Amino acid sequence: MRIRSEKRIDLVIVRNLMGQTVKTVSVNNLEATLDLSQVPVGSYLITLKLADGRLSTEKIVKL
Repeated sequence: MRIRSEKRIDLVIVRNLMGQTVKTVSVNNLEATLDLSQVPVGSYLITLKLADGRLSTEKIVKL
């Protein structure tokens, strides 16, 4: 999975819908590639922590 942002991404956190963290990746770039091959099929919340301190969360579905 590829993620892009106009602001530098410091951290990507992947959580299941119960709020449990399943993956955390330090990035320090404008884009990141996540390997979710070891994550089971289901719905997840992806949170980006940006360099300016803002958080952005999106829901994804892995098929």
